Amino acid sequence: MQIKYSWAHRAHEILQTLTSMDDMKLGRSEIELVFGVRRRAALRLMEKLNPKRTPGGEWEVDRIELEEWLSRVADEIGRESSRSEIVRNALSRAEMEKQQLREELKQRGLDNRPVWTVDPVSFTRGVRDLSPAITLSPGTVTVCFSDRDPASGAQLLHELSLAMLSDWRGFCARVGTGVEQSREETIESVLIELELERLGGSAK
Repeated sequence: MQIKYSWAHRAHEILQTLTSMDDMKLGRSEIELVFGVRRRAALRLMEKLNPKRTPGGEWEVDRIELEEWLSRVADEIGRESSRSEIVRNALSRAEMEKQQLREELKQRGLDNRPVWTVDPVSFTRGVRDLSPAITLSPGTVTVCFSDRDPASGAQLLHELSLAMLSDWRGFCARVGTGVEQSREETIESVLIELELERLGGSAK
């Protein structure tokens, strides 16, 4: 699942704010203010940017490094948005073609296939959100289901196919070997942690 970060839509705005600041070093309170995150999330973000401790015991990060990091994040957010749009359009076309074929088969009395509803959120979920019945490991994909319910197996395979369309890089990272994560992937994992932190705090 590709989480919608709380400040994703403001990434370029935040970048402009940072570039207009005079301070070359930013502390936790500035990170909280600019990104709109809480204390723990701000510290976790700073941890990824080689923070330095001041004589007073506070942590701070270099503003230029933060700008460069955020610039990459903004670019990745834009690319992910474009990829998601392509996937949604392709799935929409496929669904229309499937419905047309199903109608033709029904008219000929040949359509006896199982039918299930797909949650729209499934179109943008990643492999990390797959059902526990689907296991990915280097060189192996395992799908477990009851031999009394073949339709559930088909549904799991469908779920896997959607996740592969939405998160092909994540799929390759789990079934391949020797695949190093790119810097964007590492950043994405940080952003996901931040969003989960925000959601967890809001639930209290």
